[in-house]
Amino acid sequence: MEERARGNVRFDGVITAGNLLSLIGMIGAVLTSVFYVAIEIGHEEEQITAEARIRDKSIENLQQQMVAERSDESERFAAIGRRIDESVDAERAVIAQINASLGQINTRLDTAIMSARMHAPEPSRP
Repeated sequence: MEERARGNVRFDGVITAGNLLSLIGMIGAVLTSVFYVAIEIGHEEEQITAEARIRDKSIENLQQQMVAERSDESERFAAIGRRIDESVDAERAVIAQINASLGQINTRLDTAIMSARMHAPEPSRP
């Protein structure tokens, strides 16, 4: 009785059918819990994989849109550059025509001045 009073537990070494059934039930419960946790982890993993695929596809679509927009912008800038070049060339042509006209006017003025000097009466001397 002293041993029981101290709180020690003694085993008699006999395993009964009840002990085995309890052990089998506990192992079954643990295995079932592990199985359900594994299934839940599998579902979570599938969801994460699906979300990653969706995000990758979204990123790919955004990159394609960016490439298309950059291409459009490049085309617009090229068109603007061509228009500017055409405008500059047209202005240069106008300036060249103006310079040619000014050259002709200068030539005519020089000719007119020279002919006026040649035909001008000599000033009288006192």
